[in-house]
Amino acid sequence: SCMLVLFLLNGYVHGVALATLSEAQEYAAKYKEYDVERDNDDWLRPNFSSFHKQNRPTVLRRLASWFGAAYPVWDARKFKTLLKQVTATREQDGFQGDFAERYKPHAEDKILIFGDLFGAFHSLIRDLSFLHDRGVITNSFKIAKPNYVLIFNGNVIDGSPYVLETLTIVLRLMEKNPSRVFYIRGYHEENERWHNFELARELQVRARHISREQIPLNDLLIRFFDTLPRALYLTHEVDDIVEAIFIGGDVGITQRLDKKSLAHALGEDEKRGFFKFSKKQGDTKRNVEIKAFITSEDRSINYHKTNGLTMLGAIGGAPSWLVFSAPTERNQNLYKFYYDAFAQVQAYNGMKDWTIALFNQKVPGLDGFNESEIFSLTTGQPIRKKKDMAKEQELYLGATMDLSKGASPIGKKVKEGLELAFDKEHAVNTVPGIMPKLTTIDDEYTPRKTRNAVDGMIQNGINIFIGDRKSVV
Repeated sequence: SCMLVLFLLNGYVHGVALATLSEAQEYAAKYKEYDVERDNDDWLRPNFSSFHKQNRPTVLRRLASWFGAAYPVWDARKFKTLLKQVTATREQDGFQGDFAERYKPHAEDKILIFGDLFGAFHSLIRDLSFLHDRGVITNSFKIAKPNYVLIFNGNVIDGSPYVLETLTIVLRLMEKNPSRVFYIRGYHEENERWHNFELARELQVRARHISREQIPLNDLLIRFFDTLPRALYLTHEVDDIVEAIFIGGDVGITQRLDKKSLAHALGEDEKRGFFKFSKKQGDTKRNVEIKAFITSEDRSINYHKTNGLTMLGAIGGAPSWLVFSAPTERNQNLYKFYYDAFAQVQAYNGMKDWTIALFNQKVPGLDGFNESEIFSLTTGQPIRKKKDMAKEQELYLGATMDLSKGASPIGKKVKEGLELAFDKEHAVNTVPGIMPKLTTIDDEYTPRKTRNAVDGMIQNGINIFIGDRKSVV
């Protein structure tokens, strides 16, 4: 009997780390998305403490698990381990304090942008399930396709009963794809504002057994949020101009540096980097032009009705876009928002050709994701209407060529010609339902590097290749 009591107190509980998409799907199916018990009637700051207390591991649930009726419980210890690992990695890479990140997409890159999530765990899992079905991510949250990038534009936390689950999923994506997932600091991640909202209350109920802090894991979370950038700039260079897309919640940040200093900070050669606002930037002959803004809004002050993507107007002549991704019960009641939603930015060779489109599905109907009309990212003008994304098949082609050694003058011309041809095909869509995608790799006209490049593309699902002159193998 003593052993039974000891087991009931310390026995196996089905602690969920949300380490795979299938585990997250099962967890989401166990917990209802709507009509969750609240301790107040304030939708601006809902309190779900009683709900979380009811779902803590109890003696009865431990007993039920002994008989095979395992009850899934979010695992605070595993969350702490994951949070420590991601935070330490980012701190080692220098991501701390008052800084912004920059990213230089290749032509054909697809940048998937999630707006405010506000703890929309069930919706995020549906979004990721859709991307998994399209072969974009694996069951372990690894981005499988080489030309995809994910961006979370702040305010991942607060606003729902599932804030910690939502944050866990975003951390998993960051862990598995450290160079291809961006999480931008939003209003709720900034200046410890989350202390006054749902994340703090959840931690006080769900993680009090692993931390003696007044708000459990407070210090670690402050460190993590400090590793998030204030903004992200997508860049493209044309002669002496650095073209940029600003992504972030505070567009006023763009005034923190003059154009010459910002051009210097954004004009580095590396594909990904960051710069501190407090550090004086070098001078350059180049200038910077911000071609579009992708931002959020303070809905306590102003709200635009949206289905997930809205052009708000213009800032300095550049269109400003709003992406919203949180169909929580709170946002349905306050703002009548009923969509799983994210945006896709398609990069081409010139930023003037970049596009933005919305993928959404109505909740609670869940009748499948559809792609909206496609818009020019930099003008806001509609381009063409497309069918459901699921009906369009992407055809991936690869090419290797010398882009940096003795034969590079030829290789660069071939690459430029191929990209122009692919861009034209994207515009005219000669074969309906087929969208060709090109990946080019510099092999330095070296047989060993050609073979390695081809093997790598084959592993990424590319098995059709275009040759510029002759094989070096």
